[in-house]
Amino acid sequence: MSDHSEGGLEVTWWARLRYRANLLWDRGSWPVLVAVGWLTLLVVLASTAILVVTNSTFTTEHSRALAERFWQSLLRVIDPGTVASDVGWGPRLLSLMVTFSGILLFGTLIGTISATMQTRLATLRRGRAIVLESDHLVILGWSPWIDVLIQDLALAGDQRRPSSIVVLADEDKAMMDDALHAVTGGRRGPRLICRHGDPTLASELARVNIREARIVVAVGSETPTSDATVASTILAVGVACGGFSTRTIVAEVDDPAAAETLTRACDGEVQVLGDDVIADALAAWMVKPDTAGLLQELLSFEHVKLALCELPEARGRPFVSVVGAVEHACPIGIRRADGSFAFVPPPETVVGSGDRLVCLTDGSRPRWTGASDPAGTPDPPPLPSPATPQRLMLIGWSRLAPGVLRELDLFVCAGSEVCVLCDSDLVTEGEIAIPVLQRLAVTVLRVPEPEREVVSVLTDRPCSAIAVLAHQGLAPTDADAVTLATLMAVRQATAMNAVDGPHVVAELTDNKHSELAVVAGAHQTVARSGLLNDAIAFAAVSPETRPILMALQRPGGPIVRLVPAGELGLAGEHSFATVAAQTYQHGLLAIGTRSHRDSNFTVRLPAQRTEMLRLEPDDDVAALA
Repeated sequence: MSDHSEGGLEVTWWARLRYRANLLWDRGSWPVLVAVGWLTLLVVLASTAILVVTNSTFTTEHSRALAERFWQSLLRVIDPGTVASDVGWGPRLLSLMVTFSGILLFGTLIGTISATMQTRLATLRRGRAIVLESDHLVILGWSPWIDVLIQDLALAGDQRRPSSIVVLADEDKAMMDDALHAVTGGRRGPRLICRHGDPTLASELARVNIREARIVVAVGSETPTSDATVASTILAVGVACGGFSTRTIVAEVDDPAAAETLTRACDGEVQVLGDDVIADALAAWMVKPDTAGLLQELLSFEHVKLALCELPEARGRPFVSVVGAVEHACPIGIRRADGSFAFVPPPETVVGSGDRLVCLTDGSRPRWTGASDPAGTPDPPPLPSPATPQRLMLIGWSRLAPGVLRELDLFVCAGSEVCVLCDSDLVTEGEIAIPVLQRLAVTVLRVPEPEREVVSVLTDRPCSAIAVLAHQGLAPTDADAVTLATLMAVRQATAMNAVDGPHVVAELTDNKHSELAVVAGAHQTVARSGLLNDAIAFAAVSPETRPILMALQRPGGPIVRLVPAGELGLAGEHSFATVAAQTYQHGLLAIGTRSHRDSNFTVRLPAQRTEMLRLEPDDDVAALA
């Protein structure tokens, strides 16, 4: 029978009861559990009241006390087997009704608990659980090479390495767990925690305890909207944390204009990296190829690290007396109180009261020994030969090309030339935008097959350095395949023209193809998946030393010279301390040695100053000049 109708729908009291029950279920598990508890208590109280009114008990063995009747009623709600001992049809019928009510109520209770547990497990599988870490590192977003970034972070010094790394991305948690398991699976290192969510929402960032994080890194993806997504993520971090100044924040933004806009929006408190890192490396390694090995060592965290050392004993002393007086560190320069850097300063340069030493270390704490290895004043280094115009070549065109040209313009002298050789089938004339340059003249050649034309171009325009750019718009594997084919053509052209081979730098998308590029003819490789992630990790864990690394790559920064041991009088067996002292007498700072049997120099750290080295006359001493 209906109570009344609403809009033609008959509403009964039973429908209303079911509707209220549905509302209760919609509110979650706890309201249901509370309702089941109250209904259980109501059934027990009703049974106790009936027993009191009828002055009866379930069995003759029990007393007629109120507490005993309440207890026996509760037992029949909980345990259906209790009815077997009841005596009399009245108590039996009451016991049966109480037991049926208990089965219904406790069935609901068990089902609710089971559903709650399943929901909880599903939440954990989806990565929706909160994170209660503190002083941790948060990676926002997902990159195809995020495993390389995490490996670099795991290699950071123990005093800077985060104990936990939390990844928040709009990806499936199981996929993220599987992809990152191989990074530190079974090995000691930071604890990896993956969570699913949209990193552009401040509410999602709160689930990973972003306010307690020490480092925040927003990584880009391969999508066309990657820069916009990273910018939105950084703004969300600012909203969630109430600003950007309380922690180290690093963002991966490729477009230079977008990177500058984001930097200004964050008042310069966010370190923005992207294509500029690759462009700087390509340009610097074309002009200063011997410096590439040192920069790769510094970025890798594997053997040598940069550090700003505060040693009160060095204040007021000339740099010549400081070089050999620091143990577990190799001073290479001075950071002035105004933030400027002086690398390999003149020996009479005095360390001021607000200055700090720029050192290479192995992660150990530097200490002052008071003993200076270099005796006397070093001879001034020979004056550099007058700069001569250079002829360079850029093969391919991408969004990196304008940045590479701008950087090259800072390194070369007036009158230098660069030939841009690109595929007319892949690059339209409208895509090539040459920036305003001061010293560098640019010639653009668009040809159908650059791999064939490079032979004739090198014949007409011999050059000292070549950079091969990865073609954008292709899958990473396909882009690297085109680069490898171009490198083989360059090597063939050099051999056919019987000229001194130019220094070849190749841009790759994946560092797994670096060995193939070297075999194909590259002298140096700049792999985006390796170098950019190295730079991001370096900026994250060493924010105060990143300006040093940037200064090392600038035109006014030091260069790495490879001097034969025979020219320094170091042929034979010597300790590294002796090598450093003898090299400094020539105005150079020794940082390592390179065997003539190995193309890569090995960095020898100050902690190994007593190590004996066997140097052949044609072995090289790597030194900063």
